[in-house]
Amino acid sequence: RTLIHHEPDNSHCQCGCALKRIGEDASEKLDYTPGVFTVERHIRGKWACEQCETLIQAPVPAHVIDKGVPTAGLLAHI
Repeated sequence: RTLIHHEPDNSHCQCGCALKRIGEDASEKLDYTPGVFTVERHIRGKWACEQCETLIQAPVPAHVIDKGVPTAGLLAHI
């Protein structure tokens, strides 16, 4: 299992206040390299500004198949 963290580029809100981590969303994709299957766990942190209540989260990584779990490496092998 490989953990891949996706975080916002900036640690401050547009109002200038520091963002506070309030949680995370996780998704998993199945990858294949010759002889080995691996799971990529993509973790996207949720960040909020206590002052202006803005929520920020990194975008979802693109899927090769919409709502699918295989990576490009697995599909290339098939």
